[in-house]
Amino acid sequence: MKKNISKSLKEVWEWKELAYEEVKHLPREQAIRKRLESSLDKVLKLGLNTTDKSVESDIPRIKSKSG
Repeated sequence: MKKNISKSLKEVWEWKELAYEEVKHLPREQAIRKRLESSLDKVLKLGLNTTDKSVESDIPRIKSKSG
C-alpha cells in the first residue's frame, strides 16, 4: 500500500466507515433509504441546489421488505 496517503483521502475513508457503521445493521433497502435521506438532508442544510428534482421523489419509493 502507498505510504504517502493524503489527509483528505484518510478523511474520506473515515466518513465512509462512519456511514457504513450507521447502517450495517439495517436491511439493504432501509440502509439505502437512510443514506439517501441523510444526503438530501445535508444538501438542504448546506443550502445547495439539487439539479435533479426526482431525487426527493425517489426516496419514498424505496421500501423495506418488512414495510
